[in-house]
Amino acid sequence: GFAQAAIDNGDADTVGDIADGYGLSGDAASKALSDLASRVVFDCVDNARAAIIMKEPIRACADLDKLLLYVDFADLDDGKLGEQAGNKKQELVELYASYCDSKGPEIEAKAAALKELMG
Repeated sequence: GFAQAAIDNGDADTVGDIADGYGLSGDAASKALSDLASRVVFDCVDNARAAIIMKEPIRACADLDKLLLYVDFADLDDGKLGEQAGNKKQELVELYASYCDSKGPEIEAKAAALKELMG
């Protein structure tokens, strides 16, 4: 939908834009955005775990890129992502770190962000 497109394109600067797009109050838009982002983030973790199991590291990293795009909008409790990642948590963090290392210094910060999110 509109909100997902806005986040994917990096346009979701304000909850107000999304409220206007949906004709919602600011609070309702904020909650809708948070719910959407949370669902996407958990899907990303599940997809990345599956990709690791299927030995598809590139796909896993693409899922983790998407996770980092959405996580700022999701209102998640600390530790929730790590729980969702389960026994693949460390593997996801390490895989993403090596992927980011290969992309250069400005991308390495994303690896640190993921590590922190995973707890």
